[in-house]
Amino acid sequence: MNSNISANNTAMNSTKKDKKVIAKKPIEAIVEAPIEAEPEPTATPVVAPVVAPVAPVKTSFQEEASATMAQLSAIQDAVKAAIASLKELEKRHKREVKDARKRRKRNTKTADSNGGDEDDNASATGKATRGPCVFTTPIPLDANLAVFLNKMPGEMICPKDITHLVNVYVTEHNLKDKSTIKPDAAMAKVFDIPSGATTTHRDLQRKIYKIIKDKL
Repeated sequence: MNSNISANNTAMNSTKKDKKVIAKKPIEAIVEAPIEAEPEPTATPVVAPVVAPVAPVKTSFQEEASATMAQLSAIQDAVKAAIASLKELEKRHKREVKDARKRRKRNTKTADSNGGDEDDNASATGKATRGPCVFTTPIPLDANLAVFLNKMPGEMICPKDITHLVNVYVTEHNLKDKSTIKPDAAMAKVFDIPSGATTTHRDLQRKIYKIIKDKL
């Protein structure tokens, strides 16, 4: 039994010695090799076509002058054509006025001849003939109205002409504004219009008749 114990001790001692004898190997660090990145694909540069600059077309002075003269010539031709059209229009207007006067004269002669026949018929039947129109019968001018119309007092003039002369006065003195008449001091005094008041053509006719009615 003692031998067994000694044998066990011997074995344990030998085991300890063996453990001491075994040296530990150093652990090598594992270094990973760097991973190389794949190169990115490079884009192929697109080469734009080279366009040669277009040089501006230069015109000579003679060419520009000729073009300007052509434009002026065209304008001149247009003006001549317009003047010719205007002259033709003026001639046509004169012809129309002349024809209208001829027609008026013929109508007047026809009316006079018919009037003579009516007078003869009236005399034959014993009926009274129509007297002259009051608007075409001359009357002596009132003193104030004569001075206003630049006439002599008592001068014989028909009411139709008096109205015409008054209208001429209004036009020459710029007294008419559309359908309204703004009389000046001289006109307001003759026709008894309040200062600053306005009148119309119809009212003016009444005022003229008021002045001349005693002469008719």
